[in-house]
Amino acid sequence: MAKAKPTIILRGLISLSLLIAAIVMLVSYQKVDIMPTGTKFIARYRDWDIFTMSMIVYFIGSIYNFSVLFLCVGSMLWRPIIVVDMILIMIIGGSLSAAWQTFSLIQNGAPYVGWYPICKIVPHFCSCIIGSLSVASIGLVLQLVLLLWCLHYVLNFLLLVESPY
Repeated sequence: MAKAKPTIILRGLISLSLLIAAIVMLVSYQKVDIMPTGTKFIARYRDWDIFTMSMIVYFIGSIYNFSVLFLCVGSMLWRPIIVVDMILIMIIGGSLSAAWQTFSLIQNGAPYVGWYPICKIVPHFCSCIIGSLSVASIGLVLQLVLLLWCLHYVLNFLLLVESPY
């Protein structure tokens, strides 16, 4: 399964996109001096638990997809790969949906509960977060394409040629 060219390319792209998303999330930081009050406002990913969890999930997904590239063709470890891919899609999808919702709260605020938007104060931080979430969303879509491609070959009983698995 791993030695077919589309899976190598897709796993490489997935690993790269999730690694980039994790690194961008890791370096998202901005410190702003608020002039009238003289206070300092610091925004970083560690202030929101969902961004920390998302960064960890992205690192795990990147390491997993990178390590699958090095499995031998005849290894018995290929059987649970599709199941682990499905679990990884669910974990990354859940993390992304929560992170997008948190970003929406940071960007738009919720004035009825006293939470005002902070993206006007820390635009660099918000652009790093939206970049990380966008790249991770691309990685999730590629992971889903890889899963569907693998399921096509595993579950297609009408193949007349020998499967690369």
